[in-house]
Amino acid sequence: MISINFNRRQPPYRRNASRSTSIRLPRKVGLSIFLVMSIIFLIIGTYLIAKDYNAQKNWLQIEGEITISEVYRTTGSGSGSNKPTYGPDLEYRYIFGEKEYLGHCCEESSSSISKKKKMVDHNPVGSKVEVLVNPEEPYTSLLKEGADPFRLGNLLFTGFSLLFVIIGIILLFQKSRLDSEDYQKDNPSQTINETNQTVKNDKIKN
Repeated sequence: MISINFNRRQPPYRRNASRSTSIRLPRKVGLSIFLVMSIIFLIIGTYLIAKDYNAQKNWLQIEGEITISEVYRTTGSGSGSNKPTYGPDLEYRYIFGEKEYLGHCCEESSSSISKKKKMVDHNPVGSKVEVLVNPEEPYTSLLKEGADPFRLGNLLFTGFSLLFVIIGIILLFQKSRLDSEDYQKDNPSQTINETNQTVKNDKIKN
């Protein structure tokens, strides 16, 4: 007579297949790198805002003269978009402590040329401009017109960096939690032993 054992254990591969599936997040190393890079970008964005704010409050305001005023055009390279972007290129000179210095303004670019052209037209070559100069480092300067700590570029850069930092922290925390749950499922006896040991230690202390 043939006997059938209905209590036979499932093969290992079947037991693993029956485990509930969950969303697979990137490895901790990748998430950590993402979080570190986001923090670095957040620091840079905060520095840019603080620099412009400090310039408005503490730097000396003197008169300068525009020496170059034009709109530059750049195009993307490689397999990405080749859509051109435009930006104002303003060079100015100023005298501080009987010494002449040169400064540049407005490296930000975008696909819209109208605002850039308007700024260039507003500052033709030979026109007088207000320059903010760092008295401790007179070679460091900003055009007062462009020294806005809360301009759109600064806010977008810093805001997205902060958003990525928050996302990175949430994903890293969630990844750690999922890894802990998987470890407890794979090692139930060890988890119970660790819990019992913790209880014993608490009793000894009390």
